[in-house]
Amino acid sequence: MADRVEVDPTPIQRNAFDVAMELTDLYWRNSANADIEKIDSIFARFYATAKILQSTNYDLLRKYATDEFQR
Repeated sequence: MADRVEVDPTPIQRNAFDVAMELTDLYWRNSANADIEKIDSIFARFYATAKILQSTNYDLLRKYATDEFQR
């Protein structure tokens, strides 16, 4: 039996909800006049966008990526 067990780390996987939460948090922190109704609307937009992009063909999105990511 081995004295040492090695485990490869699993990469963190984010779903559309996680992405929307992080973007909303960034928006909230950088917005001087963010009220709860506006944040609610912003979250819904971020979530809808993330869900749509999640199922969009990569080739269609490639044109929007910056040059450094297009390699």
